[in-house]
Amino acid sequence: NGTTVQVEINGSPIYSDGRIVGLISVIRDITKRLQAEAALLESEEKIKRIVNSVQDILYSVDGQTGEFSFLSPAFERLLGYTPQDILHMGGRRIFLSQVIQDGLFDPQNDQFEKLRLGEKMQPPTWEAWWRCKSGALICLEDRSFAFYDGSDFKGTQGILRDITKRKHDEKERDRLQAQLWASQKMEAVGR
Repeated sequence: NGTTVQVEINGSPIYSDGRIVGLISVIRDITKRLQAEAALLESEEKIKRIVNSVQDILYSVDGQTGEFSFLSPAFERLLGYTPQDILHMGGRRIFLSQVIQDGLFDPQNDQFEKLRLGEKMQPPTWEAWWRCKSGALICLEDRSFAFYDGSDFKGTQGILRDITKRKHDEKERDRLQAQLWASQKMEAVGR
């Protein structure tokens, strides 16, 4: 019908008395497979563009090793650390125990270990102050979930959101409310 298709050809020689006397070939139409591969590649590129543009940090932690299996580019943009920095500092657990302030990584690590040992639960949302590579502190909210293959724990995936501005705004609001309360108390005493 004149349609052009992509094909894959596999051939094997036929031998008789040590000489090639023919060739057996299988010709397979691979047009649909190539179209599916191109569509998959396009889809992967779209997702990669989305992940690269998201301001929040997307991550995945391997259930067996406890190491990051994925960190979005926002990790380096927000915190300044590269995946190589994490490895040089001794891996995910040591890195997080040094970067997350006030010992708040310990409860997170305990939750992960419980999941790894077979306890079924969804990790809670965490808030903690993190020390950036520059020395600055930022507050990150960690929303993660456990994922499984059947009943086998495979790891956690999550989103780290910078809530530093919100925390500073809450602190300022609390300061102003305390000031207002003190001022109202002084007025009441003066009456």
